Amino acid sequence: TFELLRQHLADALPRSTVRTLDGYFRRAREVLGQNPDAKMARWPQKVRVVPRGMPRLKPNVDKRVQEAVYTGLLEERRLTVSYQKRGASEPVSYEVSPLGLVLRNGAFVLLCTFWDYAEINQMVLHRMRSAELSSKRANRPRGFDIDAYIAAGHVDFVRGPKVVRLTALVDRRAAVVLHESPLAPDQKLTAARDGRERLTATVADTTELRSWIRGHGTMIEVLRPKALRREIAADAAALAARYAG
Repeated sequence: TFELLRQHLADALPRSTVRTLDGYFRRAREVLGQNPDAKMARWPQKVRVVPRGMPRLKPNVDKRVQEAVYTGLLEERRLTVSYQKRGASEPVSYEVSPLGLVLRNGAFVLLCTFWDYAEINQMVLHRMRSAELSSKRANRPRGFDIDAYIAAGHVDFVRGPKVVRLTALVDRRAAVVLHESPLAPDQKLTAARDGRERLTATVADTTELRSWIRGHGTMIEVLRPKALRREIAADAAALAARYAG
């Protein structure tokens, strides 16, 4: 258990916790190494976590930045962060209150507020050039709940209304997966006249939704919302034009 914890969760734990557990991790490896023929010793070689989608290397995060962010999050203290936005030529300094940390597609996303404002912002750790702990207590908006924030689709980059009622015609090859792993608790799949299945589900209106639809190509045809159907159709036409030559 300790060896699997070290392999899969060490990056998600505060540095101080990892240091506290280092002795247990070392002892776990020693015990497993002393019993190479034991079934349990071979367990770590039999379990792997494989992310969906195109695999990518993790962005590099400055260890000092990571240490400061984890400590600030653990102790609920503010940070002074030098942050360089995508496309910016120079970093900008912010006073941030860390609220939560989300591991998304290999990147660590810090949920935070700036100065004394209540608006929730997102900062990826690999774009932080420096981070220094402050003695000031973090500003935590009343009622903030990390699970509710994620469920609302904010970490997936909301594009329109918070949720939409998706209606689509789905090829049976794609429908098999949806039967096994639904998009939403209210998902329904019914037989369509042309042999496909009609999908209805309430989902967050995010870039992830669009990536999922595009990734299935002709196996998914969006019917509603109409605006999303037009968007996907326009993208398909542009893609066809790009490859026409």
